[in-house]
Amino acid sequence: TELGPERVADCAENNFGIGYLREKYGPKTPIERVYSLALGTSNVTVFEMVAAYGVFANHGVWTEPIYITRIEDKDGKVLETFVPKTIEALSEETAYTMTYMLRGSNEERGGTSMGLRRHKFMADIQLGGKT
Repeated sequence: TELGPERVADCAENNFGIGYLREKYGPKTPIERVYSLALGTSNVTVFEMVAAYGVFANHGVWTEPIYITRIEDKDGKVLETFVPKTIEALSEETAYTMTYMLRGSNEERGGTSMGLRRHKFMADIQLGGKT
C-alpha cells in the first residue's frame, strides 16, 4: 500500500484529533496534502501535537485534552464532571512500537535527544524524543 501525503493528512485529522481540535478551538486551516508534510510544513499547534503524541503513551487511544476534569463545591461534592472524548487511533502494538522507536533518540549512542539525560530528574524515567 502506498503511503502519501493524502493518507498521512487523513490519518492525522481522523485518528490523531488534529481536525477535531481545529474545529473546536480553531484555527480551522486544513493540513496541506503535500509531500513536505513530513517535514512539518503545515501549521499545527503545540496543543494539537501534545494530543497527537499522547496516543503513543495512551496505548493507541487519542484523548481530547481538557483543562478541568471536575468541579467540586467547598464540601467536596462533585457538581460537574467532564469526560474527554476518546478515539481508538491505532493498535496498542503499533503505539508500543512507536514509543520504542522514540526512546531510541536518547537511549542509543548518537541519539538526537541524549542531552535530556543530563538532567538528574530525568535520569530514571523513560523518555522519547523526536528531531
